[in-house]
Amino acid sequence: MKINELLMEATLKLKENKSDTPRLDAEVIMAFHIGKERSYLIMHFNDELDSKTTEKFREDIERRALGEPVAYITGYKGFMDLMLQVDKSVLIPRPDTEVLVETILERFKSKQSKIKAIDIGTGSGAIALALAYYLENVEILAVDIDRDALEKARMNGCRLGLDHKVEFQLSDCFSAVEEGAKFDLVVSNPPYISKKDMDMLARNVIGYEPVMALYGGLEGMDFYNRITKEAPRYLNEKGILAYEIGYDQGQKVKTLMEKHGFASVEIIKDLAGIDRVVIGFMAAGN
Repeated sequence: MKINELLMEATLKLKENKSDTPRLDAEVIMAFHIGKERSYLIMHFNDELDSKTTEKFREDIERRALGEPVAYITGYKGFMDLMLQVDKSVLIPRPDTEVLVETILERFKSKQSKIKAIDIGTGSGAIALALAYYLENVEILAVDIDRDALEKARMNGCRLGLDHKVEFQLSDCFSAVEEGAKFDLVVSNPPYISKKDMDMLARNVIGYEPVMALYGGLEGMDFYNRITKEAPRYLNEKGILAYEIGYDQGQKVKTLMEKHGFASVEIIKDLAGIDRVVIGFMAAGN
């Protein structure tokens, strides 16, 4: 069959199965199978596909129709200017997290001296690797409690040629971090979904992505409480603590950080006007 015929067939099937972006999903999966960019499809929509490629494409459309995320089907997800390998051991990087990275870059872009950072719950390595890519003078410790996730992050670092700037360590938050270690930045996109919101997650999230990377306790605040309490021991004077947050957690996290000695705490909104990032500085004397 021709590329466009298969795309039309796949789009219809995905639409019937409630995909929000049926044509886009079909094109991304098609581009993956023929090893080309999506733009290639425009000029080659009349090209014939061999039977083996057609069969594999249809198999993956079936997977998508059942709700499996496109990123897990192709094994890749773009994040900022990086292409990251992903699988079911890691949360799929989202544009929301780019707001966190961009906020940090804005704070550190003029700093000339060495920047030491720790990314807690690194998952695929998205935050740590994006910071390593954009900040010339950064040195990052990327930690995760899940061994498989950490290995995926390490693989991404090696493949992108950024492993010389990022160290990967198995650790439950700060538990395995060297005593006396100090950082200019503690950053985290921790599990922050509350029990109530876990029950409302879409099937393509709750059915496939790791619960460990999603569930943040009854109110979604478990990891914010733990990291915020421990972070002052590891931050330099005027060091920064920065979080991605859930849509309704901005004020709670801001208050928590102020309680533990952080100053100039800001809530940053995303392009949709939703609270997305909380960032603050170590106050003098802490």
